[in-house]
Amino acid sequence: MSFGKFSLFWLVVVLCLMSVIKSNGIRHERSYTEEEEEDENDRFIFKKERGWKRVDAEAGHIRVIPFFRERTSRTASPLHNYELNSIEMDPNSLLVPHYITADLYMYAYEGKGRIGWVHNKKLVEQDLEAGQIYNVPKGSLLYLINRDKNQRLHIFTLLLNENQLIHPHRNHEAFFVAGGQNPQTLFSGFRRETLAAAFGTDNRELEKVLSKQDRGAIVSMGKEQQGKEQKIDDDLLFWPWSSSKKHESSAEEKPLDLQKKKADFSNDNGQYIKADHKSFHPLKRQNLAITLTKIQQGKMTAPHWHDHAHAISMVLRGRGRVEIVRPEPADSRQGGRGRGRGRGREREREREEEGEREREREEEGEREREREEEQGREREREEEREMERERGHEREKGHESEGEMESFKRVEAELNPGDGFLVPAGYPSVQISNSEESFEILTFLINNEHDDINFLTGKNSALREIKDEVLAVSMAEKKQELKKVLEAQKDERFLRGPKESQRISSIL
Repeated sequence: MSFGKFSLFWLVVVLCLMSVIKSNGIRHERSYTEEEEEDENDRFIFKKERGWKRVDAEAGHIRVIPFFRERTSRTASPLHNYELNSIEMDPNSLLVPHYITADLYMYAYEGKGRIGWVHNKKLVEQDLEAGQIYNVPKGSLLYLINRDKNQRLHIFTLLLNENQLIHPHRNHEAFFVAGGQNPQTLFSGFRRETLAAAFGTDNRELEKVLSKQDRGAIVSMGKEQQGKEQKIDDDLLFWPWSSSKKHESSAEEKPLDLQKKKADFSNDNGQYIKADHKSFHPLKRQNLAITLTKIQQGKMTAPHWHDHAHAISMVLRGRGRVEIVRPEPADSRQGGRGRGRGRGREREREREEEGEREREREEEGEREREREEEQGREREREEEREMERERGHEREKGHESEGEMESFKRVEAELNPGDGFLVPAGYPSVQISNSEESFEILTFLINNEHDDINFLTGKNSALREIKDEVLAVSMAEKKQELKKVLEAQKDERFLRGPKESQRISSIL
């Protein structure tokens, strides 16, 4: 008897362990599926509060999206060479000198300051003002200064590195020539005796100079820092700066004020400003364009697509929504249905084992009956879902020809200042401002040459260029009915938003 009870006890233990392992596997699979869906959206949407790598310093911080390579592996692979940065500097601060193994394109969003870089053995210094765009060539020594006593300096930068021989998984490398312990300078990689010989000094003097700074890449320029007196060159204290080292900027090096540039298109609903190589020659080297899209409150862009350019965008001001349409290949839908049926069978087996386990526990009889009732209801819901999936499959089979066709899925997000989004070339999208404030978006267009924006609605819609007879046959609708829909919109590019359009329609 005792042996029988002992065997029964271990049988129950084994069954429980098997159930736990199996149920954990199902939870993991479900969690993975949800994460996979979230990752799919993360390929297009970059929320400020997550997904950005942040590097803090004494007087500011740098936020980085370093993973276009991973996120866009199935959408826009050319973007793996690019990195988007946001630099914020406190009043009276300095981004210490360094060089980057990437071409740098910069948009000054807020504040004013000074930018300096060394290129072709000469120092170029320029005032840095909000609304302007700058280019710093690859490998140039660079520093930034915020000389304002009250306002922060906020800059967005796009970096491009096409030559990644050493670390192909990285976008670029930054080498600091000034710093100490934090940031470490490139000098820390050499032997001290080698550096002493190179500088023509002794190790003691060298160590004193190269290991003092520990406040990060962005440091305060205040006269008193951590109780220590800081002597600052008078040239840094007053505008304009004077320096015997400063050289006049060439025409190509001078910035362009994007905010003051004449709009390429404007109406009561919004404004579009674009800088390409014709207005800012350095953009030609990397086939880029930079745009500002300003959407009035409650308005929207017409749904559109870029035929050549990938668009990397940052929200500067206001709040709104973006909708991006991406293709969903037929094989992924079939895989999803297969996974759904597999998960259904696993859940069914889990419920059967759960019932068997619980029936052996007499003390849980009441809870078991309640659980069985719930499981029954769940089975009915699962059967209904399975039937709906099968009906959907049959509808797809009825509409598709010999080969499976693609369907489409919407990626959308509510956006705030500091959020970013990516629209690969060819993907339709629309941006919508909320009803309380205007919406301003900065966009870097990658592969801009030969690019054109194609609109799906409005006076300049590409659909209006197609012959009525072709559309009528394609849509299985009368020409008059099609014209009524396609020609209803009287505006172009920037339109009334959803709520306002519905209000106007109800009045009419």
